[in-house]
Amino acid sequence: MSYPKHGTLFFAIGFGLLFATCSTRHPTIVDGLVINSVTKEPIEDVRFTFSEVDYNSYNNVKYHHERSNSNGEFFIEISGKYEIWISDIYHYDYCPFTRFPPIELNQVNNPTIELLPFDGFFKIVVEDTSGIDSSLYVSTFNPNYLISNSYYVGYQLPQYPIALNQGETYTVVSEEPTEEFIQIMWKYNTHPNTPPIGVDSIYLVKGDTTTYYLNY
Repeated sequence: MSYPKHGTLFFAIGFGLLFATCSTRHPTIVDGLVINSVTKEPIEDVRFTFSEVDYNSYNNVKYHHERSNSNGEFFIEISGKYEIWISDIYHYDYCPFTRFPPIELNQVNNPTIELLPFDGFFKIVVEDTSGIDSSLYVSTFNPNYLISNSYYVGYQLPQYPIALNQGETYTVVSEEPTEEFIQIMWKYNTHPNTPPIGVDSIYLVKGDTTTYYLNY
């Protein structure tokens, strides 16, 4: 007559419980709300892009997309086990105003995100008045912009660098959040150790077009 070995039986039960725990990993849920930072009203059709990052894989990023509904609500459920970041928030009439908080893995996340409306225009006119045979790199910085957990680092003009002949001009108009000073910086090359030739700022007026003339 043979009897089961209790040690083997307990090990089998313990292993089964461990396997069951690992196999019932909770998904990561983002159940959020997006609102207008001025009126506090919900914003529809905001596009959110989430990045699921596996640092051990060659093809290590998987993207997930979601849009807010008419109540400003957005919901996404991700079953993976990897780190998840918000990589983009986009609406044609707004820019991010509050930072998207870190997403906790395998938890329910309930962020409220505020977007700032574009309520004015910024026009920059670049003119070559010196005839210097050099390209000009121009970028602007609006402190209202926030992306994820870091500050917006600046906007390079669509033509970067700008190459003009003497007397020629280049004009760009962009829609911006206003009632803030926008910074303009220009330099002759993009080397990080090269100081800019010039830095200036101008206050953006709400509901109007603010124009800055850059002559070099």
